[in-house]
Amino acid sequence: MTTNNVVPSDTVPSRKPRIVHSKASWRNLVSQYEAGSLTQKSFCQQHQISIGSFHKWRYRFKQDDNASHFIDISKAIDPRHHTSESAVDQESPVWQVELELGQGIILRVRSI
Repeated sequence: MTTNNVVPSDTVPSRKPRIVHSKASWRNLVSQYEAGSLTQKSFCQQHQISIGSFHKWRYRFKQDDNASHFIDISKAIDPRHHTSESAVDQESPVWQVELELGQGIILRVRSI
């Protein structure tokens, strides 16, 4: 016959209460880390935060920052958005925008 060992609740080590940080709080923590010289592990230990959560939030902010650099060029290359016909140079090259993406890949956007 097996018995279950039940430890009385007053002797079970308690967990630290979980602290929920707001997005603004995480942004502040990530900024502090990037301005400092601590390793990620040391920083997380010092601020009593999970390194996994820290990585997740740091990645999110990096993605947000990259997404904020989007530039809408559709009005710049579409002649229908110009106010006068003289604004559209008839002798301009067919390709208005050219992006070199690396590994020999070039993306060209041409005007309508």
